[in-house]
Amino acid sequence: MSHDLSLDLRVARQQAGLTQADCAHLLGVNKNRMTRLEKHGRTLSLPEACQLTLILNREFRSLFALEFNAALEALEPRLETLPASGAEDDPGSFNRLYTLSALAERIATFNERRYGR
Repeated sequence: MSHDLSLDLRVARQQAGLTQADCAHLLGVNKNRMTRLEKHGRTLSLPEACQLTLILNREFRSLFALEFNAALEALEPRLETLPASGAEDDPGSFNRLYTLSALAERIATFNERRYGR
């Protein structure tokens, strides 16, 4: 977990008016775990991440914006260099093409929002 996510988590918790003890109790962990998440960038489990988005009333993407941006930056060049499947006449290839096209559109939309391009 990045330092920025730790800071975002702390700010979101404070804006919600919750203490670390409140969040720890709701997550079912001890307060030390919450402190480590906020101060030392310890990795969140997927269940913890999902629960925190509910507790803090934040969309998953908004709470993990930096991680989504890093994921986009990693996916974009891989999408551009994805080899052909070699089975274009396979009925499943339509789904593959649709999925890859939709992914390219999502990446373009995010880039427009982030960079205005």
